[in-house]
Amino acid sequence: MLASQPSMNESKRIAPNLSMLFTRLGLLLLVIGLTSGCATSAGLNQARYEFASGAPVKALSTLEQTPVSKRNELLLLLDRGTIAFSAGKYTVATDALLEASYLVEELDKLRVSEQSASLVTSDLVTRYQGEASEQLWIHSYLMMAFLLQGNAESAAVEARRALQKLDDNEDVLRSDWFTRALIAASFEASGAFDSAEVEYRRLLEDPDYDGSWNHVIQRLTKRLGRGPIDGGTHAAHSLLATANTLHKNEGELIVFLQSGYIAEKLPGDIIVDVDLRITFPYYENYPRSTPSYTVISDGELVAADVIETDLTQVAIDALDKRATTLAIKQVARIAAKNALVNAAARESDLAGVLTQIFVFATEQADTRSWETLPEWLGMIRIPLPEGRQDVQVELVYEGYSHRIDLGDIDIHPGRLHFATYRTGLPLPRDERESFPEFIKPPTRPESSPTSVTNSGEIRAATS
Repeated sequence: MLASQPSMNESKRIAPNLSMLFTRLGLLLLVIGLTSGCATSAGLNQARYEFASGAPVKALSTLEQTPVSKRNELLLLLDRGTIAFSAGKYTVATDALLEASYLVEELDKLRVSEQSASLVTSDLVTRYQGEASEQLWIHSYLMMAFLLQGNAESAAVEARRALQKLDDNEDVLRSDWFTRALIAASFEASGAFDSAEVEYRRLLEDPDYDGSWNHVIQRLTKRLGRGPIDGGTHAAHSLLATANTLHKNEGELIVFLQSGYIAEKLPGDIIVDVDLRITFPYYENYPRSTPSYTVISDGELVAADVIETDLTQVAIDALDKRATTLAIKQVARIAAKNALVNAAARESDLAGVLTQIFVFATEQADTRSWETLPEWLGMIRIPLPEGRQDVQVELVYEGYSHRIDLGDIDIHPGRLHFATYRTGLPLPRDERESFPEFIKPPTRPESSPTSVTNSGEIRAATS
């Protein structure tokens, strides 16, 4: 039996419907194309490009002239902080990152009031307040910058603020070994040895800790006269039985190393049908090489302790933790947008179509992120004899070898010296021209006062 052909009247009804469908599809594709890629300002993207091209000072100048909307204010401060830090302008870095940390606290209080606007558009209309991992790394960079300025007390303050962030998100941030070791080192540099020991013990008790910092912990316990830390079942504890402490004529050089660039946050996009679009942010979990380090002093290989963090992996874990929250918000947004479209359609077909186009096109994933972060943060601690030492670090990463010549460093017995380097950029020199800074870990109780000299060197009476 032959299928019946549509009547003339039915054909007249079908033709406009098909025309309307193709018109809506065309308009949707056009608006999506026009609205994509607008997450951040052109000036911010230009500064990021200049920084990645090896011109941090030029990038800073671009940021100074870049107006951004309030929704991207945090991104401007974060990028200014990392770029200034990598250029050796530590005062500029701490000013920007302190402001960023206070802005995060303010935005956290305003979070609920900002969500209503995002229900009919997307999260892009809200003020960016950073992922949990990014909020932690604000304090990581502040600790490093303060230590490089010789301001161990301020570094210890940031260490305590970082601990709060870690405690709030321990399940996803505990694998940030670099920041956890940096927290302990900041306490150690400020003379808060008891606090440092607590953090080192927490590191040892973590079942995923690989033992890379054991010699550092041993040196601290020797200084405190408490002997090796033992107990527990973790295999790393056995390494602490080996005596490893600074001799009377030795100091320590601590080098902060930044390698590569953290992965970009990408938009995921699922078009269910012409009326429904689901978007979400994600990080691509691509294979990443691990940096390796070799330390040379006065032409000789020297022993060093290394601890590092894969920032991309921590960022992936932090975003994954938000997946449930994002899904719930997506469901609420779909419901709100459908209600908006239905209300407009009751006024007229054209109003309904135009509203549908609007809600479809404005459904975009929020891919904003702190893109000037490195992919890896590493810390090397190098015991060195007193006197001037010509120190180089050989860093191999992504198949390339970077020879970092730290120059002649005047090592002082019992003191911590600090330096930093980022792959692809010149070796930074800070504005006080006293690179690298050094701090003498005081041999005193935690409650004793500390005096700070005009040069930024922290001193304390020895016992």
